[in-house]
Amino acid sequence: MAEDSGWWSDELYRLCGVQPHSVRPTFDSFCRFVHPDDREMVSALIRLAASDHQPFAFEHRIIRPDGQVRTLYARGRVVLDDAGTVTRMVGTAHDVTEREATLRLTESRLQAIINAEPACVKLVSLDGRLLDMNPAGLAMIDARDLSQVVGRSIVELVHPDDRSRFLDIHHAAGSARPAWGEYRIIGFSGGERWVESHSVPFETSTGVRAILSVTSDITERKRLEEQLRQSQKMDAVGRLAGGIAHDFNNLLTVICGYTESALAELPVDAAAAASLREVYRAAESAGALTRQLLMFSRKQIVRLNPMDLNAVIRDVEQLLTRTLGEDIEIVTSLPSDVYAIQGDATQLQQVLMNIAVNARDAMPRGGILTIETRNVEPHGPRRTGNASTGAVELCVSDTGCGMDESAKAHIFEPFFTTKPLGHGAGLGLATVYAIVQGMGGTIQVASAPGRGTTFRLHFPQSPTPVEQAPAPAEATPTLDLQGTETILLVEDDDKVRAYTATVLKNAGYDVMEASRPAAALRMASRSVSAIHLLLSDLIMPDFDGVELTKRFRISHPDTPVLFMSGYSDDTMARHGLTVDQYELLAKPFSTTHLLRKVRQVLSEPN
Repeated sequence: MAEDSGWWSDELYRLCGVQPHSVRPTFDSFCRFVHPDDREMVSALIRLAASDHQPFAFEHRIIRPDGQVRTLYARGRVVLDDAGTVTRMVGTAHDVTEREATLRLTESRLQAIINAEPACVKLVSLDGRLLDMNPAGLAMIDARDLSQVVGRSIVELVHPDDRSRFLDIHHAAGSARPAWGEYRIIGFSGGERWVESHSVPFETSTGVRAILSVTSDITERKRLEEQLRQSQKMDAVGRLAGGIAHDFNNLLTVICGYTESALAELPVDAAAAASLREVYRAAESAGALTRQLLMFSRKQIVRLNPMDLNAVIRDVEQLLTRTLGEDIEIVTSLPSDVYAIQGDATQLQQVLMNIAVNARDAMPRGGILTIETRNVEPHGPRRTGNASTGAVELCVSDTGCGMDESAKAHIFEPFFTTKPLGHGAGLGLATVYAIVQGMGGTIQVASAPGRGTTFRLHFPQSPTPVEQAPAPAEATPTLDLQGTETILLVEDDDKVRAYTATVLKNAGYDVMEASRPAAALRMASRSVSAIHLLLSDLIMPDFDGVELTKRFRISHPDTPVLFMSGYSDDTMARHGLTVDQYELLAKPFSTTHLLRKVRQVLSEPN
């Protein structure tokens, strides 16, 4: 093929910026128009096409005599004679400068979008090498710049336990199947994140097959999902605990009641009396355990009042000092401007005591327990109708042994304990969690082995200052516990009903007994004498005590009602009632407590 001769169309001359036929139409002449940076490429591709007898197609730049740079798209083929010798080369050239400019603008815009994308956008070769990554991806893995990661095996950044899952996603995308999955990554600084990745097959502009992935950080979503699962689990266990405690309270009512009655009939120095007192003390301890279960399940009756959290801490500080021992120093920081909160002083004292006892066990050789309060911004959604604008943080920290992530994940679960068998029921922190939740607050824990533990409790600010809290009622005068009134007793537990009826009859009352609400209503409708008090359990077959009261009040609108239950607050709330609407007698109750509460309700004006 002769290189010193050829033919150019008039359009090719115009593309090169010269007059037709003003330049000898040879390959060398054309190469003088080619951009110096592209000449070697153009010559090599033309020689390759001539030697391989293959068509050619490529883009290159030219420089016109006026200095203007244009981009051409050249394509062509060689022509062979009968002997297979190249005789000439024919082809065309198109000016694609404007198209290239538009393409570059489009690429620039696309790159700007990718760089602004908050998710990680990355390109990975089929063998797992990182080819490219946007700034969000670099930030996700704590990389300084792209040079730190290009060419690196992407699997090195995946958590060891999740690498097989990641490789399944990668291989699926490499087989031309879009893939999705969740896994953990570990950044260069050691931080661990959960990510969600969508991967698709991709081909680069140079024809290299790769995998394009869009990966989002879902660490916060995973945390919230785990919180939801934990909340659901705690709620399920709480319902179970509440049910067990309710049934157990019925048994304790009978045990405590008959034990108290037996003690009343024996001389104080009788041998049997000493044994019965031990039985009674054991039953009281069991009652305390059921109260913890009820508190955990949030079915315990609680009345929240405006209070000074600092005052509660000062009241319990001396008790904490005696409980923790001399080798543990208690340090407090209680600013005077801390907001009032809505709470229950007794339960807040229990919160402090439970956390402090755990801190003591974590500091067997002594240490420091720090209790601090301060005003903070409220955490989480505010309660409807709550006009408070802030919250109070109670921070309790120790210098103990701390705990690992595994223990920390379970510390608020009932019956979970790190103590040896027989040393604790595992309800202390579960009770703390329930109390804080019941007061509309939140609790968080930070701990690590050898670095101590810190609990941060947040309570919403009370809309009513402490000084505006209602004054406590005057002390009830001493009551005569005897009576002659008629009481309608409704209790489905035979043993509790028999014990309660016995106590009331021994005190002089006339007692009508019913084991079901429906039977109680029939008794009431047939009674020829006045009924002075309805004494009813809350949880019963057929329908509960609240519904019984509604039906009973139709014919007896002025008769007072006294409920008996181990967990009435939850049931009252389900029926849209509050604990202030009716009098409540919590189980287990003693003989004296029962008679005093009955006499109190009967003596009060309707």
